[in-house]
Amino acid sequence: MGVEISAVPKNGKRELIITANGLVDLFPAVRKLAANAPKMEKWIVKPFKQRMKKVRIKMSSGIDTSSDDLYFKIDSKKEKRLNISVYMKGYEKIPSNRRREILYQLLDGILGEEDVETYLGAIEDSDKKDDSYINSDRLIEEVDKLKK
Repeated sequence: MGVEISAVPKNGKRELIITANGLVDLFPAVRKLAANAPKMEKWIVKPFKQRMKKVRIKMSSGIDTSSDDLYFKIDSKKEKRLNISVYMKGYEKIPSNRRREILYQLLDGILGEEDVETYLGAIEDSDKKDDSYINSDRLIEEVDKLKK
């Protein structure tokens, strides 16, 4: 479990995000902690990493990627979960020991942490992209359909 703090205050309030860091077993504790957080004048406490309009990861090591660099292919739908293949532009430039971590950081920003763990099943890497791949906006639409 961890926390993230927004860099820029929204409406004069900062957001404190309580995250399970993708560990589904911690989801009940995250929900409970956020629900029971004290009301604070300059803070908004939220459970789970939230969806963002655009996600960008830029590191001192030279890694620079964003949600615009990801494309998705829905391989199958099983029991309200999507099995997907992911093509990331520039993937080969990212050290192999960091690829999954960066992919999940981007997915958490695109869909939100709770939706990644709830509505995505198998996530496979792809080194090629064809016309069957969709952008992150379309992936959000597909995940939101599963919620209904």
